Amino acid sequence: MTYESPEAKARNSVEEVYHLVNNDLDEAIGLLDGYSRINKSHIDKSVAQGIKARVLLTQQYWEEAADMAMEAATNYSFMSTNDHFTGYNDYTNPEWMWGSKVVNDQSQTYGSFFAYMGANYFSRGVKGAPRVINILLYNQISNNDIRKTKLWVASPQPGTVIIPDGGVTFPYMHQKFMGESETSSAGSIPYMRVAEMYLIAAEGYAKANKTEEARDALYDLMRTRNPLYLKSSLSGTALVNEILVARRVELWGEGVRFIDLKRLDQKLNRTGTNCVSSVTGAVYEVEPGDSRWQWKIPKTSETDANPNIIQNP
Repeated sequence: MTYESPEAKARNSVEEVYHLVNNDLDEAIGLLDGYSRINKSHIDKSVAQGIKARVLLTQQYWEEAADMAMEAATNYSFMSTNDHFTGYNDYTNPEWMWGSKVVNDQSQTYGSFFAYMGANYFSRGVKGAPRVINILLYNQISNNDIRKTKLWVASPQPGTVIIPDGGVTFPYMHQKFMGESETSSAGSIPYMRVAEMYLIAAEGYAKANKTEEARDALYDLMRTRNPLYLKSSLSGTALVNEILVARRVELWGEGVRFIDLKRLDQKLNRTGTNCVSSVTGAVYEVEPGDSRWQWKIPKTSETDANPNIIQNP
């Protein structure tokens, strides 16, 4: 909790943790009102509101999450078409709400984000096993979507994709994330973008049975990705499914899929896809409720001294 005690306390309930999280976020939103940050690596009111929207979505407070997300995105705009193809590595992008500007002497070299995800960086993982999009997801992307053939390449040919010297090409490899250069893994890491806020709004409104508001939020986003996109006529579960596919495509590689599967109580299923065991650790399916959805509590002096802290399974 928020107090000190000489007694070894047990773990708090999920409800108590959410109560503390939301109280902290509400206080932060109030304290940050009127604050002007130095750059987007700092948190301002809009970012605090964006985090609050994520929490509310996870708690299934659908309409509240949607309203908060739209408020968070108020003073931002969507990126231009060309901005999609510059490497997702610059936090001055107008759509970015929050990001980390990593410079060369802080890049952690092979331990950095772009050493793992950058299509151009000279690391063993990128050279030998470039990151690819799930073929079943790729096939759901409209052919009119500006990102389909440039952020992912179904049949890469020599000279048609950016790879490090000595690197290999795989079908459906990505070109979304690029480090500063082949020898520098520096670059801005995206933590929060306007697109995510619109997707939270669309999902929240759809699940709150505010169908028109959900369609509007999805349309406002998708028309910037697909100029021929027509406002959805779907409703209910079908509309939610369309939104969730758009979310997977939009936020690919940005670290939300694990959380989404967990909060939606969905199964991880890579069977019948282009995933290979050497990259996935031979893990193709994980059922909802499996203990692998829970992270271990780190071993520290506090956990060693407190017999009442029960480790996750």
